[in-house]
Amino acid sequence: MLNLKLPEQRRKLYIEIALRRCRPGSGSSQEFLKKRTWNHPVTNIKTIIQKTLFVVVGGIATRLYMPERMTDDLDILVLTQDADNLYRELEQSGSRRTGELSIG
Repeated sequence: MLNLKLPEQRRKLYIEIALRRCRPGSGSSQEFLKKRTWNHPVTNIKTIIQKTLFVVVGGIATRLYMPERMTDDLDILVLTQDADNLYRELEQSGSRRTGELSIG
């Protein structure tokens, strides 16, 4: 039995569910995925966030798996304990904190 309190066990469950639902040949072709382009000016966020571990989530992350959707932001996820370090890195790069994001 999986212990869903452990992140690696939750990940395993999600992958198993996805594999049960997807069928070979379904989804976007490799040719389609390779010819899509990003039309908005972008900053390489790794030049700003150099010390804090993060992952890209949201609309930008999904563009590898489905047709692009319009989005004007870049969503990232960090560990709670790394938030203060992230805020410092962003402020040092010239970013300005405007408030807390309420999720849920």
